[in-house]
Amino acid sequence: MKTPHLDRMKHARETLRTQEISDFLDWLGEQGIVLSRPHEHGDSCYDTTDEDREYPTCGLEQEQLLFYHHETKEKLLARYAGVDLAGCEEERVALLEEMRKRHRQRRKEREVVYGLTRPWDRRL
Repeated sequence: MKTPHLDRMKHARETLRTQEISDFLDWLGEQGIVLSRPHEHGDSCYDTTDEDREYPTCGLEQEQLLFYHHETKEKLLARYAGVDLAGCEEERVALLEEMRKRHRQRRKEREVVYGLTRPWDRRL
């Protein structure tokens, strides 16, 4: 079974050193250092009655222009490496289903050969 998304993830782990980056991000978190981004006032930052948009209601003033970056580490690294996480999950599910299918097939073959349904019932 071809798994281009999982192959891309493996390649990124090996060549882009995403595991080392992940470990570094964990270490930063342990040190109390978090990723942040600049805040840009959008529609939700203003009261609907403030047509001139002079007074943002988001609570962030000029001196508080950074806010916590809410993207998970996994999503951030996937974006960096160009990995499609949804595609990876689909491939994982497909691989698991393929393994289950093979297991069911082997079980049926065992039933035919030995006339048994449980491997521990085998009488040789």
